[in-house]
Amino acid sequence: MQSIDYLIVGQGVAGTLMAHFLLEAQQSVVVIDNAHPHGATKAAAGIINPITGRRYVKSWRVEELIPFAASTYQQIEQKLGIQIFYPYAILRALFNEREENDWWRRSTELGYEKYILEQAHLGNYQQHTLPAFGYGELRHAAQVQIGKLANAYRNFFWSKI
Repeated sequence: MQSIDYLIVGQGVAGTLMAHFLLEAQQSVVVIDNAHPHGATKAAAGIINPITGRRYVKSWRVEELIPFAASTYQQIEQKLGIQIFYPYAILRALFNEREENDWWRRSTELGYEKYILEQAHLGNYQQHTLPAFGYGELRHAAQVQIGKLANAYRNFFWSKI
């Protein structure tokens, strides 16, 4: 019988990343998952958003976590030969003057200027947006294809058996 260091039950995004980090630390890992066809991992949008909520506040520890996430997902892309990490800007609809004023005010605050553009650059998206009072743009956002990540790691695990 073979000895293992860690048994992970569930291969959602947390289980997948835990297995990744343990393997990088030279630990032996077994992952058990039923790959439920309607599980949350299959439906996850995978949005990395630096500014959230109605008050437009920075996500918790955003200055360190976004670079860490980008580095981690790019490392996984190299390891598995897939693309799952897509840096994007996010357009945010502002539906009234109060929201627009709040957006502009937040964009001038120290630490927010890196993420919030006062004026959005709709570019090619103009034809795809719904009418709104105005738009704001967020930089340093991204999307991760969580389902593709889990499937690729699942195939990686099976190839090691």
